[in-house]
This record gives sequence, structure tokens and C-alpha cells, in this order.
Amino acid sequence: AKGTATQVLAINSGATAPEWVDASGGKTLGVTQFTNSTRTSLSSGDTGNFFSTNYTQIKANSKLRIDVSIIGFQPNQGSIGFEFVYDGTTYTGFGIYTYTDHAYQTSYHYSAIIDGASSTGSKAWVYRWNHYNNASGVPFNIWNPTNADDARIQNSTSRVIITELDI
Repeated sequence: AKGTATQVLAINSGATAPEWVDASGGKTLGVTQFTNSTRTSLSSGDTGNFFSTNYTQIKANSKLRIDVSIIGFQPNQGSIGFEFVYDGTTYTGFGIYTYTDHAYQTSYHYSAIIDGASSTGSKAWVYRWNHYNNASGVPFNIWNPTNADDARIQNSTSRVIITELDI
């Protein structure tokens, strides 16, 4: 007899006969994109949020791939670390911004895989910059610049994409 739509044909543990088993691992459970295209002047501070919202986790203990694309204008204030906070856990080292002395658009891209929460449902998350040791500043002066900042650029959109994986 044939198996179900999600099953694969395998050999049993005794290596004596074929059997239908549930496929395991490597499955994408969902992809959610969060965007922001609002031009924002950033205020100097120890930390500052780019995104702060919720993600609905589909499966307990899944893995989450986080892809980040942040667009800025007029770089500022030296080296700054980025963090991803998910369901109360802070993941540091989510990239670093290092000051470059130019007055133009800059972009920042980063990807990482983290452990999902041990339960399903709505989980708060934040993507932010953090000056460690109580320093202050911003990675750049304008988040999501528009052609009003520089006529050579289009209006910008920053993104965070969360891909939930069953691996």
C-alpha cells in the first residue's frame, strides 16, 4: 500500500522490508517578513530599537533563521553592536556597525539561526543597536532615508525576515 502525502519509503530497522515513515527534519514551517519604510531621525542613546513587534511561533523548539537588512543615511558614532531579543532572550553579536566617514546611504545585512522558544504562539521580539558600557550615539542619523535626503536614492525599506525551521 502507498504511504500518506508526507511519508517517505525507508527500510525497517532490521533491514528486512520497506516501510512508510514520516519524513523528518529540514522542513520550513513558515516565513514572515517585517518591513519598515518610515523615514526616522534617530535619537542618541545607549540603545535604540529598529523593530519591536511579535512573531507567532508555529512549533515549540524550532529553529529560527533571522535575516536583517537595515538602511541608514549619514553614518555616526563609531562602532556599535546589534542585538536580537526573542521571547526575553537577548542574542548579542547580531552584527556590528563601524563608522565610515561619508555622508551617504549605508546598508547593514546580517543572518543568524537561533533556538525558538519552548512553546508556540505570539513571541515578542526586538532588533536594536546597543552601545555597550553605557556609551551613547546612533549607527547613523537617518533610518530609511528617502530621496529628500539624497536625490540619487529611492525611498528605503528595512526588513527582518524570520524563517521558522523544523530541523
